[in-house]
Amino acid sequence: ELGQVLLDPPTVAGWAQGRAWITPGTLLARGNFAREAVLPDMIDFVDPNLIPDAATRRTNTRILSGMDISAATSEQGSSPKPEAGKDMAGPKAMANLLSEHEDFNTRYASLKGWQEAVRKIKPILRAPAQFSLTEIVFAEQAQTTSDAVDRLLARFLSVPIDEQARAAIVAFLDDQLGTSDLVRAKTYLEEPLRLVAHLIMSAPEYQLA
Repeated sequence: ELGQVLLDPPTVAGWAQGRAWITPGTLLARGNFAREAVLPDMIDFVDPNLIPDAATRRTNTRILSGMDISAATSEQGSSPKPEAGKDMAGPKAMANLLSEHEDFNTRYASLKGWQEAVRKIKPILRAPAQFSLTEIVFAEQAQTTSDAVDRLLARFLSVPIDEQARAAIVAFLDDQLGTSDLVRAKTYLEEPLRLVAHLIMSAPEYQLA
C-alpha cells in the first residue's frame, strides 16, 4: 500500500521522489503503518514481501501440477504448438518464435528473480516499538491527559495542530482512561498513549515532521 513492495515499483519509471512520494492513497497507508509500529498485529500479520504476485502464484501452481517451465510460464498455460500446414521457417514465423522466446525469458527471469530475492531478504520483525510513552510523559512532568497530549504533540510534530484537533485528542485519551489523572491510570496508561501517538502520526501535520 505504501508502494514499497520488493521488486514491484508503482510504475515502470520506478519510485517517485520528493513531493510525489506522498499521494492521497499512500497518506492513509502511512497512518496505518504508524499503527503497526506502535501497536502491531502479532497474530494475523503476513510479510508482504513473502507473498508472490498473481503471475508467480499461477506459475508455481502449474509447475506443481507437472507442467514444464515453458508451459508454466506461458500466458496460455501450455506450450505453444505449430499449426498444421503452417510455414515454420519463414520470416514471420521466425519473428514469432523470437518473440515467444523473449516472453519466456522475461517471465522466467521474473520468477527466478523473486525466488532469489525472497531467499535473501530479512523478515519484518513483529514487535511493538521499543519505547515507553508512559515513562516519557512522566519524565516530562505530565500530570493530566491534557499535559500528556501536549508532550506528545511537541515530540512528534514540528508544526502545531489546531485547537479543535488537540481537544479531540485529549477527549479521546480521557475516554480511553476513564479519568484525566495520569497517576490514577499509570498501571494501564501505555496502550492508550500509543493510540494517541497513532492519532498524531496520522495527522497531515506529521508528514511535515
